[in-house]
Amino acid sequence: MKKTNWMFVQRFTIIFSVVLFFGSTNLAVAEENSTAIRSVGAQSCKDVVAILTEKVDDRVVAALYVQWLSGFVSAYNIDNKIFDAFPIRAPGDELLRFFVALCAVNTDINFVNVVVAGLKAIEPFHAVRPDDLISVEEEGTKYEFYRQYIKASQLYLKGKGQRVVADGSFGALTKAEIRKYKNKNNLPGPPVPDFTFLLSMIENKK
Repeated sequence: MKKTNWMFVQRFTIIFSVVLFFGSTNLAVAEENSTAIRSVGAQSCKDVVAILTEKVDDRVVAALYVQWLSGFVSAYNIDNKIFDAFPIRAPGDELLRFFVALCAVNTDINFVNVVVAGLKAIEPFHAVRPDDLISVEEEGTKYEFYRQYIKASQLYLKGKGQRVVADGSFGALTKAEIRKYKNKNNLPGPPVPDFTFLLSMIENKK
């Protein structure tokens, strides 16, 4: 999979923060859009990126993608007998941001294929069993991460020579080391293991 376009991620994150409605995924989608939900995966990543950046203020369009992704990940969990393949539970838009960022550098591939490849790429960070959620609030946004993911992130940082304890807790030291890592790698966002951090880990896992 190609390297992340961080300039796109930065721009996409800023655009979405203007209409951050994904934190609540209870948005109702009209019944006539059910066919559109089923066809999301067949779209090229080029079309997905264009739609979600050009129609960012269209809540119904964006909700179609959120619903499709949520359903696909749920089916993936069942097929692979794991608790949750995506390690970030909140805010809800992290799921969409992660896969759209992958799409941005794989524009010639269908969305569903990028989603499958992305889920396989983050396999070391799957919540393979039921787990506690660690809640963190930064810059007015509430994040929820599985404890397994926090520990895996800490182990990753330790492997990069950073001073962190891999205990699955999110304290001041872990926050400081994530901030240090993000600054060093020019990653946008607060000092938490959000979707940008996850993208960076799968690109730099060696």
